[in-house]
Amino acid sequence: MTSSPAEQRTSNVELFFDLVFVFGITQVTRILHDQPTSAGWGQGILLLAILWWTWSTYTWTTNWTGTDTLPVKVSLVAAMGASLVMAAAVPEAFGSAGGLFAIFYFVVRAFGQLVYWLSVRTDLAQRAAVLTYLPVALSAPVAVLVGGFFDGSLRVALWAAGLGLDLVAAALAGRGTWNIATGHFAERNASS
Repeated sequence: MTSSPAEQRTSNVELFFDLVFVFGITQVTRILHDQPTSAGWGQGILLLAILWWTWSTYTWTTNWTGTDTLPVKVSLVAAMGASLVMAAAVPEAFGSAGGLFAIFYFVVRAFGQLVYWLSVRTDLAQRAAVLTYLPVALSAPVAVLVGGFFDGSLRVALWAAGLGLDLVAAALAGRGTWNIATGHFAERNASS
């Protein structure tokens, strides 16, 4: 990874995007309140990890790409709308809304991967970094999507596998060259 010397400020679109994820995280507390059992806590932790990873992916994406171009802004707004539906489905994600949660999770992640791909069309070094990351990163949302249409332990296993695939994708991404605006991370995390 390399640091970018240019200062990049957190945009208003990013801040509104963050608010949608805050809503999703507060929805996890409903699970913990309604199911104060080890199963409820396990479900809450799994959903919290899925939401955090999704938000974190966008934080990295916008750090790398910025939000100045129209495709990035449109993707963020579309992902924000899908994230709102996903967050609203959180309390019943392990029940009747599992498919809804998984579909909109898939949509949110697909927009994030699209932004990565669109931003590297002309930079061959960064394109190589994205090409090591994307194949595995695309399989993680597929695992969650498929899991959304099963019940019980199979849903849990597929969603946990999706998180595991995301960790593998992150390890692969660490091998590439990424332009990182370190000040943007500090500002983004301070305002979230």
